[in-house]
Amino acid sequence: MLLLRMNPDSAKLKREHYLSNLYNKQDKEEFAKFFDDTLRDIAIFNNDIFSVKTGTGAKIVLFDEISNYITDSSQRDNFCKAIINQLVNFSFEKIFNQKFDFFSTIFEYLIKDYNKDGGGKYAEYYTPHAVSKIMAAILVDKPVSNVTCYDPSAGSGTLLMNLAHAIGEDRCTIYSQDISQKSSSMLRLNLILNNLVHSIQNIIQGNTIKSPFHKVGDKLMTFDYIVSNPPFKLDFSDYVADLDTKQNNERFFAGFPKVPNKDKNGMAIYPLFIQQSCFLSAKGRAAIVVPYWLYYCPNRN
Repeated sequence: MLLLRMNPDSAKLKREHYLSNLYNKQDKEEFAKFFDDTLRDIAIFNNDIFSVKTGTGAKIVLFDEISNYITDSSQRDNFCKAIINQLVNFSFEKIFNQKFDFFSTIFEYLIKDYNKDGGGKYAEYYTPHAVSKIMAAILVDKPVSNVTCYDPSAGSGTLLMNLAHAIGEDRCTIYSQDISQKSSSMLRLNLILNNLVHSIQNIIQGNTIKSPFHKVGDKLMTFDYIVSNPPFKLDFSDYVADLDTKQNNERFFAGFPKVPNKDKNGMAIYPLFIQQSCFLSAKGRAAIVVPYWLYYCPNRN
């Protein structure tokens, strides 16, 4: 009966999912497998709420099998037990009351080394909280409601979270696309922690430049606010010819960056993100991080 009374955007748990149940089962043989199975069951039980879609419509569940990341299989049980023992007596009530002010700080702490080596294969990184806060302050200079916010290279979602907080989480809807599954999973976690579960259905894993997902009919959707810290360098030579079409003339109104003969991984892709963001915010506002300066585009028309 309690489950039936809960908000449809809330996570639902069975009794066997509780931390207390995991704590009491620590002596169970192959505890790590039991731990992973519990996470997987929670993810499946809440798949309609928390799954992220790919550009083809496939659903990515909430949790991975965490213990598999421990290379030494003999230590997996101890690893999972250590997590449970740290959490079982901890009260989350006050933390949840703090909402964004707490989670923005702890989230940055947890992923502060995400791009310490210059980003992953798909330019995986996050934007520092201070930069995100400045961009949100630039864009949101008056109270608004029922607005749309978009990031074409959302990463872990720091920009979108600061923008949503400046507007009001209940007064905006988030949209995003990112080529990295890892980044999309982090963004989903950010949405859950910051009371933006209603926007998870709009989080898409896919190539924003090649195959933008969000449309109204056969036209690309436009947005009230766009924030972006796009990858500065990325090889897009294998699909740049497909972008040069009459249909894309407005989206890429300034043309395409030069494709170098060598070091194609170092080719500048960010001008494409700038053009696309300006196009999709034609009646709104966009703030974009690019090398050495902040590009600001209010009411382009």
